[in-house]
Amino acid sequence: PHEFVIEQDVGGEAVSGLVVNDLVVRVGTARLRMGGVGGVWTKKEHRKLGYSARCMAESVAMMRREGFAVSMLFGISDFYHRWGFVGCIPEPRCDVPLAQAALALPVSGLRAVRYDPDRHRAGAARLDEAARSGRSGSLVRRPGGRLFRMGSWWGIRAQALVVLDRAGRVAGCAAFDKTGKDVNVVEAGARDRRVLPALMAALAREGKRRRAEQVTLFLPHDHPLVEYARRFTVKTSEAYYPNSQGMGRIVDLGRTLRGCAGELSRRLRASALSGERVALTLKTDIGAVRLFAAGGHMTVGEARAGPPAVRLPQGGLFQLLLGYRSVDDAAGERGVSIPACALTALRALFPPGHPFLWRGDRF
Repeated sequence: PHEFVIEQDVGGEAVSGLVVNDLVVRVGTARLRMGGVGGVWTKKEHRKLGYSARCMAESVAMMRREGFAVSMLFGISDFYHRWGFVGCIPEPRCDVPLAQAALALPVSGLRAVRYDPDRHRAGAARLDEAARSGRSGSLVRRPGGRLFRMGSWWGIRAQALVVLDRAGRVAGCAAFDKTGKDVNVVEAGARDRRVLPALMAALAREGKRRRAEQVTLFLPHDHPLVEYARRFTVKTSEAYYPNSQGMGRIVDLGRTLRGCAGELSRRLRASALSGERVALTLKTDIGAVRLFAAGGHMTVGEARAGPPAVRLPQGGLFQLLLGYRSVDDAAGERGVSIPACALTALRALFPPGHPFLWRGDRF
């Protein structure tokens, strides 16, 4: 099934519940089965009686039984940490005043039109996949699934435009809120950087039609369209929420790290430790594993005495896997113990990055 429904009954009546969406999330090039917790509810007259807490506890237990590797959610403050969830997805934005966005000039041979799923879906899907590829925190779309499903918030629908080349092929795309004054961009992709001015010019024309004040890019700071926008006068920001909004946790430690073995091998080969032997034991509150690499190939096995032991909560390890935090920052956290001899290897395996989950993919 694509989702699991968990409910608390009282006297034969469902009084509280939630949904666990069966999804796939990226950790770099790795793909992990992820339980996306959403739709958490409790009837007003039954609140503050612990029913939602029971549903959350059962959801984590169920995900472990059903073979999920990790779980994520978008939550309220000071609640979900009780089940091991920690902040792991920042919320970046780039505000481009409309007068500045209008400085982007159309590109000869490229034209922008409204997105038509019958004609443009395949081309837009390829660009969408390229924009997500290797992006920790992003979801893997189901084959044939609808593109541009949601706007910048729940209940807001999205609309999209595409940039076509002379042959009518999709060279760029962008999705934004269907309603509202400002143009809130939630997804964007381009075949190459030469398409970006045409994409920004099209967004500026949409803003002019709406009499908007700005174009807002809800995209990672290293996204090509955001990098292009920096040639104008723009304002960028990034919000971090340690105990609310985008949160996640590891459900099954062994399953998670085995699923990431290829990505960890890739990171190691890209570092100064390429080709060297690396042996570490990771001990968390949900178990321990041994990491061993030789010749740039990482294997994950059962923990044993010998290699230096790194101790940290599972949530902290998930943050490191996604690149949400650096190893050096995590080393100063309470409950974390990292031997000095393990620091170089950990920095290679867990480099900081820009994890991101497209707003249109929220659950």
